[in-house]
Amino acid sequence: MDVPFNPNEAPPSGVTNPAFNGYRADLPLCDAHVHLSGLHDAAWDAQMVRGLMEHFGMERVALLGLPASSHREEIDADNNARCLAVKRALNAERPDRPVYACAGLDLRFGGLDDPADLLAQARARAAEGYDGFKLLLGKPGIRRRFGLPIDGPALAPFLSFLEETGLPLTLHAGDPPDFWNPARAATGETWAYDASFPSLAQIRDEVEGALRAHPRLRLTLAHLFFLGDRPDEAARLLEAYPDLCFDLTPGGEMFAGMSRDPETWRGLFLRHRDRFLFGSDSDDWHSSEDLSTYTWNFGFIVNLPRAFLERSEPFRFHDCDLGVLRPLHLPDDVLRAVYRDNFVRRFGDRPRPLP
Repeated sequence: MDVPFNPNEAPPSGVTNPAFNGYRADLPLCDAHVHLSGLHDAAWDAQMVRGLMEHFGMERVALLGLPASSHREEIDADNNARCLAVKRALNAERPDRPVYACAGLDLRFGGLDDPADLLAQARARAAEGYDGFKLLLGKPGIRRRFGLPIDGPALAPFLSFLEETGLPLTLHAGDPPDFWNPARAATGETWAYDASFPSLAQIRDEVEGALRAHPRLRLTLAHLFFLGDRPDEAARLLEAYPDLCFDLTPGGEMFAGMSRDPETWRGLFLRHRDRFLFGSDSDDWHSSEDLSTYTWNFGFIVNLPRAFLERSEPFRFHDCDLGVLRPLHLPDDVLRAVYRDNFVRRFGDRPRPLP
């Protein structure tokens, strides 16, 4: 199909903003997946989130904490607290545009985590007013580093606590399937996994083991659980686990995969409209020093999901040529569910109060 790629593409019909920062301005937009991973001061953190929300017309955002020991870079022991500080500051400033904060767990190397300690951390973070939790534990390098199975005994009391309280968990589990390509791994690429890493199948089995053991766990699997090319498996999981959701944070490979079978995916969104959340994976690593160029920093990760969900004709995305994408052209009621209603259902109409 001959669809030209134009990096300076004009906005869709009816959108006049020259920054090309949105598609359907009449639809509310909530972002379930935002990070503060760079080392900045409190004013920078607040301005990054404030600017992101203003520029893209976001009604709500959830900040997902990544304390140092949960992340590949041990640089930011106070990341949870930074997310909570932005929640406090911006909600005092604009209570009509709420910010939510989810905490990560401090983990130890070598699978030596004490189940009682992880549970105590969860109780403490809940008492401090966090709105849920985030784990990167299913990312292959981190999974290998900590040696901590997602469905193992160390996490079981923590997951039971989340079941009891209804607090949601967002989990990064896996990575794009091509990252396990032996030829790619042989080149020494950063995002390439050889046999020393857990396989994608192992990580997926551990996630499902946790879901079987904790059937009321309100789990959101980030990045569509990397199932863009497997709609039947996505449907199976949604039907088996009623409290499971997926977020739609890019990777472009997810949308390229969905584009190969848009009819099946569209039907899945229509049947399970209450199980998908919009997310961008925006992060202050992407910010310019003056925080002014939001379209340049975040346009790909905010606008690609919108383009794929909303458009009706095949297209090449203006910020990154992923080939010809065949979009889903979802009806307005489904878009409202994905963009807003499912966020509210997962995180609450208002953020949890702070002590």
